[in-house]
Amino acid sequence: RVTYLSVLTKENLISGRLLSEEEKADIEFAATSYSAEKKACEYLARAEQCRYKLTQKLLCKKYTLDSINVALDFLESKNLLSDRRYSYLWLRSRVSSKAEGRLRLKAELIARGIKSSIADSVLNDFLEEYSEEELCKRALQKVLSKGLSDDKIQDTLFRLGFSYKIIAKIKDNI
Repeated sequence: RVTYLSVLTKENLISGRLLSEEEKADIEFAATSYSAEKKACEYLARAEQCRYKLTQKLLCKKYTLDSINVALDFLESKNLLSDRRYSYLWLRSRVSSKAEGRLRLKAELIARGIKSSIADSVLNDFLEEYSEEELCKRALQKVLSKGLSDDKIQDTLFRLGFSYKIIAKIKDNI
């Protein structure tokens, strides 16, 4: 991609023209960045990815961090890569199998390389659609089936990421 060039311009790319070392390095960087972009697209074609995990995968393929960042910036500008979209889809998948609260879900997103501000924003949107109280009720039903004491139930729900306020509200309504 010409957009990956920083020294050369499209007009300077003339057949038969001798290139300086700096221009050769610029073309090599652009080629490496384009290769990283294509590899990233292969991963994205299989499944939604977050920037952090995609960066780690590309580093394992021996791309330079600079070429990865340029390629991923390009993919983000085309909305082919989105941490926000990844986070929302991950949350939807996660709550379908596990009932966890805001605190735990946020910690899990951050562990996947999602920025705290993005995690907060996506969680706010997500929890408008999926009630945290309903998630807590689901978790409580599972915990109650284990026959734990009241203190253990509260501790377990707290470890699952529910606030004491939500836990108290749900327990009061039983």
